[in-house]
Amino acid sequence: MSRKNCNIVAKKNGEPFFHLKKNTTAKQFKEVFDEIYHIRSLVGSVNSALKKRYGNYIRATKRRTRNVQLAFRVAAFDIKQLLYDSTARKLGIPYWVRCDQ
Repeated sequence: MSRKNCNIVAKKNGEPFFHLKKNTTAKQFKEVFDEIYHIRSLVGSVNSALKKRYGNYIRATKRRTRNVQLAFRVAAFDIKQLLYDSTARKLGIPYWVRCDQ
């Protein structure tokens, strides 16, 4: 499966980038690699938040309309987050509150 993914990325003029395994011997660049690779988890978190908020599918059938619908979802999500943040600042309360049970 990994070779197939590498070939697909290479055909699109990209560079494959994979997480290092624990048994990798060249660990001098591990911290740098982990910082770069962490971006992948951030993208996954945003995608997960969008799916939880707006559902797991887009109803549009045409490609252009799907892209527009997705762009509106991302914009709406960003605006919601900005409103939450600005309201918390105005009220003087922290945006993230720990909930201990």
